[in-house]
Amino acid sequence: MDEQQMIRLVRRTVADPDGALFDDQAVTDALAMFAADSDAHRVKLAAADLLDQIAVSEVMVSKKITTQDLSTDGTAVSKELREHAKRLRTEVATEKAQDDPNVGFFHVIPDGASARLEGEEWSAWPR
Repeated sequence: MDEQQMIRLVRRTVADPDGALFDDQAVTDALAMFAADSDAHRVKLAAADLLDQIAVSEVMVSKKITTQDLSTDGTAVSKELREHAKRLRTEVATEKAQDDPNVGFFHVIPDGASARLEGEEWSAWPR
């Protein structure tokens, strides 16, 4: 996937198709922070990072305001944005876990003779 396509996908995910919130450099910087990941994961993680930035600015600017017949609740908007960012990060973590070849395996440790009884407290002093 080329850089311009990733930028478009990040913009689509954060609902910023025309670049009103973030310029190309900001999106490119967000993508660069996750360069070690696959392209699909980079898009989701960069979008999650940008959503967190919007959430922080929403809380700082909007807060909770009520005037006459108009009210805004920046904290509620911020909460929704953070939840969306968390969902994106969870998707990436789940996909990475599914791609991990070691998931689902465990090691069997052979049972050896022990001088202690099962459930017995371990003490630093010998008996």
